[in-house]
Amino acid sequence: IKNGGDSPALVFHELYSPLVTPFDIIEALCATKDGEGQRRQVGMSKLLLPEEVEKERSSAEERIDLANSIVFLLIPAYKDAVVPSSHLERFVGILSKVLPPLSQKDNVRLSVTLPIVAAILGNAQMRSKIDQMGTSLLNRLEEMASPIADYALCSEWDPNARSAASSCLFQILLYYQQDKFKCISSSVLKESIAPGTNR
Repeated sequence: IKNGGDSPALVFHELYSPLVTPFDIIEALCATKDGEGQRRQVGMSKLLLPEEVEKERSSAEERIDLANSIVFLLIPAYKDAVVPSSHLERFVGILSKVLPPLSQKDNVRLSVTLPIVAAILGNAQMRSKIDQMGTSLLNRLEEMASPIADYALCSEWDPNARSAASSCLFQILLYYQQDKFKCISSSVLKESIAPGTNR
């Protein structure tokens, strides 16, 4: 995919069950050990013993390092080739379930998916189809702008994922606003970047 041009990437996006699909690969990269880094209610992570917190953090970092080495090879398939809009919709669904992240397991999933979503949003062929996208998808992208900004600003998370989140935010604000007269940037500024800003 990395060096094969458009054709391997097109075939990659057209894989379907019972073959291994692109999303099967994503799920495998996001997988953690059973019971490890379970999604918790807000504040529950604070009740973990320090050694448990460190164990989860260390395990997540190992998983992220492995995933990054593979995701890097998949990015060209999402950045340069024709990507079905349905794939973007599915990735947006994945992100919406783990923003804000409540566990290291969520952090792993974000570290895997955010670079791919950033590549899709920056894909010139995808941007050319914005007018054909459903209202629901564009609304969901707009709604994720502030949570993505919050993630990008939090030093607790993986730097590469935070960089990808910043790229996603930039693309959403620049290209994917459904209502051109609505200023999402102002909302993100007030809600995430500078909450004390009134104007």
